[in-house]
Amino acid sequence: MSILSGSISSRRYLIANNADSATNPSNAGAALLRHAFPVSWEGAGVKTGWVEIDDLLGVAFDHSAWNISPFYVFSMRLDTRQVPAPLLRAHLNKALDKWRMENGKRRVPRPVRNELRDTVTNELLPTVTPRSKMFDVLWDTRQNMVSFSGLSDAAAEHFVSLFQETFNCTLEPESSQEPALAEDETRDFFLWLWYSVVHGELTTRGEDGADIRYAKRITLTDETGDEVTTVVGGADGAAEARKAASAGKRPSNIRLTVAVGEVDNTFQLQSQHLFISGLKMKVQESEEEKAETQQQADADRAATIIDRAEMFIEVLDNVKDWVRLYSAHRLGSDWDQWLAQDCMPWLEGV
Repeated sequence: MSILSGSISSRRYLIANNADSATNPSNAGAALLRHAFPVSWEGAGVKTGWVEIDDLLGVAFDHSAWNISPFYVFSMRLDTRQVPAPLLRAHLNKALDKWRMENGKRRVPRPVRNELRDTVTNELLPTVTPRSKMFDVLWDTRQNMVSFSGLSDAAAEHFVSLFQETFNCTLEPESSQEPALAEDETRDFFLWLWYSVVHGELTTRGEDGADIRYAKRITLTDETGDEVTTVVGGADGAAEARKAASAGKRPSNIRLTVAVGEVDNTFQLQSQHLFISGLKMKVQESEEEKAETQQQADADRAATIIDRAEMFIEVLDNVKDWVRLYSAHRLGSDWDQWLAQDCMPWLEGV
């Protein structure tokens, strides 16, 4: 998610039980310390634990480092340590050759081979530097919503397991809450969203005068997902994208810009779960103003986190509103008639 700088990507979860206890600052702080990433660890495989938001090694969890009211912010560190296969194979072959010479045999029994493999692995592990990754966590204590920057299923599984163990609660994907899209509706939602953006039919909450634009990137697939067309550049409703859609393909992700005053929030929506990826906030300002803004952000870490978190939540809330509008349109009117009379003529350039 990179809540302090850069672009933001995230999937969201709802704390389904024990929320009051989990969000208590004293309980949360103590839980983070108990499940902080260990200073050192041995062995192979995957190790997870919490670290401070901007420090791979930060595990002190001073109150001001993670409790930025109304948000809790921290990161999950995920380390993977594994002996590279070519290195393991080379050392194992040497060990096997040595065993054959010492025992005067041509073949090594399977139990002995397995034992030697374990021995060689354990000898090599201390020389292997683990690969470290950090994933940001943004916990909105007002709504008991938790955002996690890892979009891969593997990272998300590690996060959910660690979070639930740490805070003694249950996380449910936000997509399981209302509003939600059925798997076979996602492509239709993106088509409706694309049409609505190009025709100026979408609104945003909170701010007057927001301008929603198709940000010159859209990916379309056939029903099997095998044939993919990605269109980058061009004006809204690019002819190439419309041509692919009129031939039966449907959008599988779309990039949008929500412009409010001098601020452009550009992001990509993807998958059935409507993950937000690559969210960037661009303020139209001079180079001098940019330098001053950066200095202020560096000086006030908490303000930066709050500003970017609120921006992220506002985008998510807008997406939820659009899903509700789509669902009302799908249920309250003749969808097939809309496709035939409004959408298809536009796609075909009629």
